[in-house]
Amino acid sequence: MKGTNRMLLFIIVYSIVLMFNAVLVIFSPHQFVRVVSLFGVVIASLTIGAFTREFFILKGARKGINK
Repeated sequence: MKGTNRMLLFIIVYSIVLMFNAVLVIFSPHQFVRVVSLFGVVIASLTIGAFTREFFILKGARKGINK
């Protein structure tokens, strides 16, 4: 598997996990679980954003846009 394909697969899988965690934040009856899950969602969102940014940088570098 190429590096960009692997990164894209990781972004998709991580996004699905993030959606499940967001559902847990919304429907959890306990305040502590909501807070801990919310921190997890925020950290996961930052990670997905960083990987998505790197994906587009690599994609642009292959086309010769970013040198």
